[in-house]
Parts: sequence; structure tokens; C-alpha cells
Amino acid sequence: MCCMMTDQEGTNGKGVRGKGKLLFLENVEEGEKLPVENFTSQPSGEHRTDLAHYIGRLARDGHMLPLSVSNWKYMAPNHSQRVMDDIKHVFDYPQELDTTIRSKLNNYWRDHKHTMKSTGYDPNRSEAQNLAHRPTDVVESQWAPLVKMWNTKKNKELAAKNKANRSKQTIQHTGGSKPHMEYAKEVDEMMHLWL
Repeated sequence: MCCMMTDQEGTNGKGVRGKGKLLFLENVEEGEKLPVENFTSQPSGEHRTDLAHYIGRLARDGHMLPLSVSNWKYMAPNHSQRVMDDIKHVFDYPQELDTTIRSKLNNYWRDHKHTMKSTGYDPNRSEAQNLAHRPTDVVESQWAPLVKMWNTKKNKELAAKNKANRSKQTIQHTGGSKPHMEYAKEVDEMMHLWL
């Protein structure tokens, strides 16, 4: 796993993960691409987790995918295409996975944006106080537009609605870090052995 635990402690006293080091890239030769397979429109195979870590790292890069964009659907196509080209430079995967990878980029980007909001923004503070609490993972020029956007009445209403809906969710994924698709693939392979 390329994301190693660090000695840091979060605000809640728990150990926090450091940035992913993408150590798998050290073993990749120039021009070599890591193969990723397609199983039911999901990345599969030995380098599935490497791809996920790589997508996560790119999604957290504010220079590649700016956080100041209000919604993923408004992300400039040249930004997302540049990230897709970067991924294709490192990984060899079937074109059918493009949609899934773009979806994962969107999810990781939104998760990162949420984490940065939780880290540096407090709706009970003044705008000036929030501006002074910019997380180090946010590009400096993007923090002020983010705070301004989060301070709007429309955004505050949406956040309250989403928080209420999230609290109603009762079923959680309990399969660990392995996605359901990997369990399905294992069952499928066992079925082929029995036949």
C-alpha cells in the first residue's frame, strides 16, 4: 500500500494518513505502462489499487483540478483531459474504463474538497477568520473563492440538506478496502474452476 501511516495526530487524536507516496512508480521503467484489466466496467487486476492511488493523487492536485470550481460538471474539459492523459501515460487499460475513471476522479476530487472544507472552514467563523485558516493542501489563489462560495446562502442550505440526508443512511460498505467487484470476480473464477 502506498499510503503509509504517519506519526502525526489529527484534531480528534487519531493517527492520520500521510500523502500517498506512489512508491510503485519507482519500479516503472520509462515508457512502460502498468496493465489494468476491465471486469464489469471496473478496474481489475494486479495494478487496480495503484490506479486508484494515482487517480486520488491527481484529484488532490489543485493545479491540475482546481478546487475553486463549484461543481465537477463545470470543470474545464482541458483540466480533466490533461489528467486523463497523465493516467494513460502510466497505465494501459481498455478504453471502456474511461467513464469509470472519470467518475472516480470526480469522487476523489469531491472527497478532497470536502476534507479541505472540514479542515479549514467553519460556518460559525467570519469570512476573514476562515480566509486565515487555509489548509496547506489548497492552492492559495483558490481558497478565497472557496470560502466565498461556501458562505453563500444557497450553499449553506444545500450543505444542511445533504447533512440531513447523510444521517439517514443506514447501510454501510463493510467489505474492507476490497470493492464488491473484486468479490464478484473471485466468485466468478471459483465457479469456472468447478465447471
